[in-house]
This record gives sequence, C-alpha cells and structure tokens, in this order.
Amino acid sequence: MRYPRYLSILIAVGLLGSAVHAHEAHMQIGRSASGQLKCNPADGVQDDTLTVLNLIPPGGPISGYSASVPGFGLVISPSVADDCYPLDPGADVWLEIIAIDAPLLMVETPSYWIINERIPPELRIGGDINAHVHPLWLLDTTDPAFNPVQCTWEIYFILKDKGSTGYHPSELMRFRFSAGRVPCPADFDCDGDVDSDDLDLLHSCATGPAVRYDAVGLPAGCTLSADGFGVLPADLDKDWDIDQTDFAIFQRCYSGAGVPADPYCAD
Repeated sequence: MRYPRYLSILIAVGLLGSAVHAHEAHMQIGRSASGQLKCNPADGVQDDTLTVLNLIPPGGPISGYSASVPGFGLVISPSVADDCYPLDPGADVWLEIIAIDAPLLMVETPSYWIINERIPPELRIGGDINAHVHPLWLLDTTDPAFNPVQCTWEIYFILKDKGSTGYHPSELMRFRFSAGRVPCPADFDCDGDVDSDDLDLLHSCATGPAVRYDAVGLPAGCTLSADGFGVLPADLDKDWDIDQTDFAIFQRCYSGAGVPADPYCAD
C-alpha cells in the first residue's frame, strides 16, 4: 500500500536534507568466499545494531518516532580477514523481512511504499557498486499495536540474491530500534530505572548455571518474552541460562526506583 502522507513527514522532520549517504550509516553488503551474502563485520553498520529513533515534531500527519538510518550499501574492497568480498557483476540483492514488531514500519524511499505490507515483504538493494538504499524507519505511536512499556522494537531479515550470480542467502540478521533514548538492558519493565521490580522479573526467570532455558517452556512465573533468536532479556550475558553471572551484571545496572539507569552498565 502506498502512503503519500509520509512525504510530509520527511519534510517535517528534515530528513530530506540530512546526510543519509554517510558511510557509517550503511550496512555494507558483500559475500563470503563460499558465496554466501553477508555484511562486512569491520565496516559500517552491523546486524544487531540499535538505532535510537527521533521524536517526530507534533502537528504532522503521524505521531511517533523516525530515522533514516540504518541504510544499505555494497562492499567495495575485499577483506580476507573478515571473509568478505565485493559482489560479482550480475548480483541483485534483496532484503526480505522475516519478522517485524508492530507498529515498526520500513518505508521504501522515494516511493513511500510500506515494505511490511508487500507480498512478499522485500526491498531491492541491487548489485551496482554505487548502490545506496536508505529506507525510512517509522514507529507509529497511534497504532493500536504500540505498547508504551516496550523498550525496543526489532526487525529480522535475510539478504538474498535474485541475480545471475546465485549467491546463498545470508544468515538471519536483526536491527533493533528504541524510542528517543538508549534503554538499559536490565530495565526489564521499561520504566527508565532498574529497581526491585526488575529484580523480581530476573528472579522469576532464573534457571541456575548451565541450565538452558527454552523460550516455549520458561520457568514457572517468568513473564518476560524471548526475542526472535529465543534469548530472554534477563539473560544479560546471552549464554542461554540465567544465573549468578546475570545477577552480577544486574547489580552493576541497579539504579533504584525513579533513578534513570545507565544504558551502558552491562558493557
């Protein structure tokens, strides 16, 4: 479905005049030596990147948050160390959405088609070495699906080749988005602080060391939801159990009720 109203949003937030072609704003797409599409892990935006969406000024046709990054470009120089090489002539790279949290929208520019609603939900990146594709990312806070206590919204996608080169599809990738601020990883209830309420959520999901949890069979009383890779928010070290190590990270993040938590406390 085409949404021309998003053109006025772009003008309102000044994105048309922004430097959207900055190198660091791109996921640089190449291929491995074995012929699988991938992003260069040492160049540009990576998968699992967190982007802070900016508040859209009031009075426009939509309420919420937006950003024009991350975008997509193609690898120019080979990197043997990263097993990442430029695409050969004939490649035609497309992004296919596997899952996306409502009400996060991926909007193609300058056509202003919502990629979420395409069948299949795909965005063409192409194969030209000068390709620069920057979708508009929108979080519509008037959408009934918007949850004000949710910290991050995610999109899961793969890259695939429809050209004559026939590269293998990429592994599953993810971008994460937050609204207006970088959230603290231990702020499980998304209220801006890390306090006893978050500690209760951590305890309710605890498994003990080396006891792997299952996203479809969580400990009794655990109300946290796993992400698209099956990882629980309370698994702060992402090792598939929730134990003393996660509690130690939590202690570093503890701020107390009403005190803004440090978003980088787990680093």
